[in-house]
Amino acid sequence: VLDAVPAAIASLQRVLKPHPTHVPTLRELAKLFLRESAWTEAAQLLAKVVQLAPDREILREAHLELSAIYERTDERPRARVSILAVLAMDPQNRLALGRLAAIELRDGQIEKAIDAQRRRIGASLSPDDRAQSLAVAADLEERRGRRDLAQEALAEATAIEGPDGPAATRWRAMLDTLKGDE
Repeated sequence: VLDAVPAAIASLQRVLKPHPTHVPTLRELAKLFLRESAWTEAAQLLAKVVQLAPDREILREAHLELSAIYERTDERPRARVSILAVLAMDPQNRLALGRLAAIELRDGQIEKAIDAQRRRIGASLSPDDRAQSLAVAADLEERRGRRDLAQEALAEATAIEGPDGPAATRWRAMLDTLKGDE
């Protein structure tokens, strides 16, 4: 079993020799390299998939996978390029918006992080997703020193989750802190 992934990699590499542009094989091989934490090899294959992608869905998925690799290897400029490519195709992609917010935050671009997170809130498909996105926005607003906006975000998240949810607990703690500051 331990040799299964390396054996599968070797097998797919043999398949690619006569067919180096076969996108499904390139994608499968990239997935196997990801399982082995072979980030460079996976990124090279996914970059080739991006060049050859026969449709937007495959292109979007390849860019999302590349952005994850580049984030993991701390290549944020390259991750940003892939994320922006996804957002050019799908401006409401919640995963890409969340990743963009995280990258902007790590780069010290709090305003851009907040903008990306607000866009993610707007793209939320479920109440739970919206509440979680609001909680992240509250964190960002608090880091920026805008407790008023953090409170608004937590209040909205509390309205979604109810009085016993994590947002309500955070909101009460924030209000208690504010009372102590008076």
